[in-house]
Amino acid sequence: MLAEGENGTNGYVKKEDLHGPHPKTPEEAVKLNTTKPRAIPLYDDDGETVIGKFIVSG
Repeated sequence: MLAEGENGTNGYVKKEDLHGPHPKTPEEAVKLNTTKPRAIPLYDDDGETVIGKFIVSG
């Protein structure tokens, strides 16, 4: 998916990175919904080269 990194660089994020871990219990779900923003890799169009970070919040 096309995304803009924290420094304004355009690149791509992987869907599995964007969605993050899947909770196994209701308690884990609550904890994941209240966590701080997290950074995931921002990739070049080759899908392999990391060119920055994308911040996922909420």
